[in-house]
Amino acid sequence: MPTMREAWTDERLDDLNGKVDRGFAHMDERFVQVDEHLAEVDRRFEQIDERFEQVDERFEQIDERFAAVDRRFDQLEARFDQMDVRMGNLDERFDQMDVRMARLEDGFYAMNRTLMQMGVVMIAALIGVIATQL
Repeated sequence: MPTMREAWTDERLDDLNGKVDRGFAHMDERFVQVDEHLAEVDRRFEQIDERFEQVDERFEQIDERFAAVDRRFDQLEARFDQMDVRMGNLDERFDQMDVRMARLEDGFYAMNRTLMQMGVVMIAALIGVIATQL
């Protein structure tokens, strides 16, 4: 094991100074590499930020499209509501037509009965006329 020297000579101090300078130079090189690496990381984050901005723009467009679809559905719903009102009116009209048809049917039955009764009366009258002529 080397023995410790008590005195520092100029030559030893110069050697130590050179080693320290080389160590700091090496550290400076490493810091430059780290700075370059961090610059690359910053550049990548900027790209990611740009991509997120593009995605945000796309989502805004999608939101606008969904809003347009919602408006269309609202319009369709309003039209269906109008159709419901019209169908209700149509149902009322069909109910009125059913009442009218029932009255017509009753009238036809009454007319049929009347014609039948007239036919029976005419046959009876003809039988009476024929019977009196013989």
